[in-house]
Amino acid sequence: VEAVKKLNGHIIGVHLKDIADYNNPALKDVVIGTGVINIPEVLKELKKQEFKGNIYIERDAEEQPSNLPSVIQSIKYYNEVMNKL
Repeated sequence: VEAVKKLNGHIIGVHLKDIADYNNPALKDVVIGTGVINIPEVLKELKKQEFKGNIYIERDAEEQPSNLPSVIQSIKYYNEVMNKL
């Protein structure tokens, strides 16, 4: 959230991602809303700044045949948070 605040007015796009642990050198990503990143506060700050750019939700490939279910879950969480702001 602090980085978003510092970049106020200079953000043109956001790659929204959540991670399991700050101290994990592999930075394994997880479904947004299930990790350690405060996604609601990040989105709240972007809204406060009247951010008009694109937000990209991406999941790295997992050990599953497809990461589509986790992408769908991430999009659902994003929409739930945005509807509350």
